[in-house]
Amino acid sequence: MMLSVDLPVRQSGIGGSAHLEDLTLITRDGAVQINDIGDRTVIV
Repeated sequence: MMLSVDLPVRQSGIGGSAHLEDLTLITRDGAVQINDIGDRTVIV
C-alpha cells in the first residue's frame, strides 16, 4: 500500500504558495519512505 500525505499551502503571506508531500510504502515488514524527508524544519 502507498500512503501519500499531501499538504498544499495556498496562503503563505508573501503572495506565493508551497506544496509539501510525503510518500510512504507500507509493506508487511514495515514502512519505507519513498521521497527524501531531509530536515523536517522549514524556515520561511
